[in-house]
Amino acid sequence: MLLSILRKKYHLESVGTAVTPYEIITMAIGFCGTTMMFLMFQQNDRKRILICQIIGTIFFCIHFFMLGSYTGSALNAIAAIRAVIFFNRDKKLFGSIFWLWLFIGICVTAGVLTWEGSISIFPTVAMIIGSVAVWVKNPRHIRILSIVQSPMWMTYNIVNVSVPGIVTEVFVMSSIAIAIIRYDILKKSEG
Repeated sequence: MLLSILRKKYHLESVGTAVTPYEIITMAIGFCGTTMMFLMFQQNDRKRILICQIIGTIFFCIHFFMLGSYTGSALNAIAAIRAVIFFNRDKKLFGSIFWLWLFIGICVTAGVLTWEGSISIFPTVAMIIGSVAVWVKNPRHIRILSIVQSPMWMTYNIVNVSVPGIVTEVFVMSSIAIAIIRYDILKKSEG
């Protein structure tokens, strides 16, 4: 079934059909995002988490745009800007909760403006949860909130046949589980 979906999405008539350079570039860009998102949850510092997120979401913005999945592209662009603002949260200008509510509103607006059908609800809600996740200061809370949004992105990725997106969500959930064990369970029993 996955093979027939891939054939339709990438216009492949048979299993042995060559993939175009555009499709290879689209996938490669997506897998660069995958790498950054995996590394994101292996950090135990909020700013390092946000740096990885900025880079990863820029790659996914481009990847989804190249797939023609505009809700995912717009929301990832917003996520990159949001992470830059939240990275500077300790500065007076960016420390206000106004920014969190602003980005929640922008995510809802982007979901409406790039509406691809009911599937757009999934990444839009995921990005709202993600906004809260990167607003909090505690890396443990970031990990917990982030695991909630992952199945929503997985659904969007499956529908839009984003192989790097699907792989990312498997990695994200695995990476969060590893980080929870590493930082929240093992370090707690050591201390």
